[in-house]
Amino acid sequence: MPFKSQFGYHIIQLHEIKGNTRVASHILMQPEIPDDKLKETQDKINKIKKDIEEGKITFKEAVKKYSQDKDTRNNDGVIVNPYSGDTKFDLTRMPPALYARVSELKKGELTEPFYEESRGGEKMYKMILLKEKTDTHTAHLVNDYEKIQQLALQKKKQETIAKWSKEKIVDTYIKMSDKFKKCTFKRNWKKEISK
Repeated sequence: MPFKSQFGYHIIQLHEIKGNTRVASHILMQPEIPDDKLKETQDKINKIKKDIEEGKITFKEAVKKYSQDKDTRNNDGVIVNPYSGDTKFDLTRMPPALYARVSELKKGELTEPFYEESRGGEKMYKMILLKEKTDTHTAHLVNDYEKIQQLALQKKKQETIAKWSKEKIVDTYIKMSDKFKKCTFKRNWKKEISK
């Protein structure tokens, strides 16, 4: 029986079952989207951007009315950082394509609508609103409390792991292949006496 996923339509033929292992053949078909349909979508998103800029509709209203992205549609279009689960992105850790689009924006500005394809082959047009931007500055205990707390916790974790590994290396048997004996390790896994 054919079924649909984010990648397209599938037909799978099961050949063999061995415990938890399956041997199967697979056919994947992705529907073609005609160029005129893509152009129509591009014209529509350009009109939506114009309406937002002219104040006819807010970005939040446009998300509710037009967005088809299941991940952001119900939270006003806010993108969540997959690494932190937060809505903030550190520019140095932002995906390069996203950085290139938002690095020059000012608070409240929209990117130009752009075409993108997902890993599954879905074709789409997007635009991004920069809600807030914090410029480079010396850390302030009140304004940057969350970031300072996160860095302090990260440092504490590193110190705890370093202490634990230093204690455990002493009484842990380690056999190392000759090809790895020339390697440099962050911890003293070779149990060399420091000079």
